[in-house]
Amino acid sequence: MATEYNPNFIPSGPNNRAHPYYEKYNNAKIPRWMETRELFLGTPTVEIEGGVITPFNRGGVDYIEVAFFQSGTFTVSSDIPTHKRALAAGGGTGGHATTTSYICGGGGAGGLALAIDVPLPAGSYQVTIGAGGAAVVGVLGSNSGSNSVLANLTTSTSVTAIGGGYGAISGTWNLGGNGGSGGGARAQNGANGTNVQFGTGTVGQGNNGGAGVSSTTAANVASGGGGGAGGAGGDGTTGVAGVGGVGVLLDWLAVPRTVCAGGAGMLVADANATTPDETFGNGSNGAIGAATQTGKGGDGFCYFVFRAADVNIKSTVVVTGAVVSTFVLSGVSYTKIQFNTSGSMTVSDPIGNARHCLVGGGGSGGKTSGPGTRGGGAGAGRAIDSGLTTLLAGSYTINIGAGAPANTGGNTQGSNGSNSTITGAMALTAEGGGYGGGNTGGFNDGGAGGNGGGGTGSGVAPTVGGVGVQNNGGAGFFSASTDKAAGGGGGAGGVGQAGVANVGGNGGPGLTLSWADGLQVAGGGGGVGITMGTATHGGSDGGSTTDAVNGGGSGGRQAGSTGKGGDGLFVLVVPTSAINVVMA
Repeated sequence: MATEYNPNFIPSGPNNRAHPYYEKYNNAKIPRWMETRELFLGTPTVEIEGGVITPFNRGGVDYIEVAFFQSGTFTVSSDIPTHKRALAAGGGTGGHATTTSYICGGGGAGGLALAIDVPLPAGSYQVTIGAGGAAVVGVLGSNSGSNSVLANLTTSTSVTAIGGGYGAISGTWNLGGNGGSGGGARAQNGANGTNVQFGTGTVGQGNNGGAGVSSTTAANVASGGGGGAGGAGGDGTTGVAGVGGVGVLLDWLAVPRTVCAGGAGMLVADANATTPDETFGNGSNGAIGAATQTGKGGDGFCYFVFRAADVNIKSTVVVTGAVVSTFVLSGVSYTKIQFNTSGSMTVSDPIGNARHCLVGGGGSGGKTSGPGTRGGGAGAGRAIDSGLTTLLAGSYTINIGAGAPANTGGNTQGSNGSNSTITGAMALTAEGGGYGGGNTGGFNDGGAGGNGGGGTGSGVAPTVGGVGVQNNGGAGFFSASTDKAAGGGGGAGGVGQAGVANVGGNGGPGLTLSWADGLQVAGGGGGVGITMGTATHGGSDGGSTTDAVNGGGSGGRQAGSTGKGGDGLFVLVVPTSAINVVMA
């Protein structure tokens, strides 16, 4: 819902979006909006490359999640007072054998390094995401996951999550691999005993794999499960494979999920079955068979969750066809991106504390050739003020509606302005302003539009102002004598005034966008009378040949051509600290 500017109201964090890459991994939809409330000026700025940003609300508190599923970078301008973080390495693969002589252990989960409710120091950070162990197909083999590293390049400090250990088989892989969590122990088909050669986990990141049980009875042979971040891998027991160690539930994410679980052990009966690839640092299950595959271990990741009030996420905005400037309001620097002609815009990440206004093209005033009738002022284009909001990431196509051409006819009504539209990441239409009434057939009502046009001042019949989506135009004053007068066009800030004896109606006021460096838009055109109606906010006065601007309606005329309606525009204002602007 559009709102009027209130300089005492300051907003906060961004609305939600469901990023396609995020959804690919989470299989869940996030609400695409949330209400903004308050802006904490001077908060740390975070610039991110390679991460996925998902704002969300929990328990009435706004948060921002930043997720890295591939390597990337980010910069923090000053210390962030508190955050939650989960850095996970790639998970190990379960063992793969070609015969049932040895039964393979499950892969260990990638190490999980957690930081809960601790400060994040300022600095330039490099995030390196470790891959899960590669799948093994048709041959003897097993692979550990790769480490993930979070490095503060400014302070030369780092945190490393250790890759998950591989599941044991035989030969090179006769022992379960050590790692973030250890791989499960193998079991031998044709010998009796317990095999405790499982891999060991890293303290604080994971747990050990499970033991295997060997037997001369094939049905009794069972290997151990890989360790998980939340618990050790299960031991194989007679005829029962060891389960993978449990993962850890990250219930503070935008979509809570369990991560870094170990792969399961197996039995002889499980031979010749392919096991699936894993995700989110999980270890994969083992497999046996010349034509089977052990699935790859789950790739690592790095999640950060910040309170929205504590951070300012910096977005890159690529614009074509806009005029970019900066100004200072109440001690804060803002960037204004204004489209006076059609263009495009691409936003890399949601921008909180934004405000924008789309304005349709203004209409042209009515024209008459003598004192028997008097032309009505045109309506302004509709002006849609977003209020304080968050601009979603994505591509925007901005089509700016032209103002109506000057009315050069003899005794004619004016023309409507054209609509301004935005498509892509946001769908928005600001209708063009309605025409001013002329002398077609002796009189004309004002035209309907974004804001309605003013009615003719006629000696034939009364007229009414045009209906506006935003505000109506003013009625014409009917009189058989010379004191007839036309109505003013409606403006985005109020209705057009009706004509009264001898006095043309003033155009309705437009809007002064104090938040956009005082930009004035969408005033209605003045109506014609012995005393001409006046106009503000980009509209033109009755009797004037001056072109309207910024979506304003042009004034009516009694003789001679009117001015043209003001072309529409789109203006976006955001804190300068929140964006990098690139002119394409």
